[in-house]
Amino acid sequence: MMLLACFACACGCLSLSLLRKRHRKEMFIQRRVWSTRVLQLLKCFGLLCLAGSLMAFIVVKGVALGLVYSLAGFTLIALSLSVLLSVRPRWTLRLFGGLMLLLMMRLLVGGAW
Repeated sequence: MMLLACFACACGCLSLSLLRKRHRKEMFIQRRVWSTRVLQLLKCFGLLCLAGSLMAFIVVKGVALGLVYSLAGFTLIALSLSVLLSVRPRWTLRLFGGLMLLLMMRLLVGGAW
């Protein structure tokens, strides 16, 4: 459950960072304009992932430690994402794809990890 919460937090941070025009330009080769509907869906997905990870941390560790763990996880993921976006922005898409694959595997496999 903690791993799932960390993956959800990473997906949320990454989708919220895609809301910035500069990050979209650096990550994607094509220069198409994103519609406001896509940006709103991206924002909702990011906030839902962050809220879900917060709830998962609270369920596993309790309220006090859950808040501390979620803040620490969010800080760690945001720091690593900012370093990755500044150094290798194209790698971020591969990271996002790998995180989504691991998240789906975790949901399908269940308690095997």
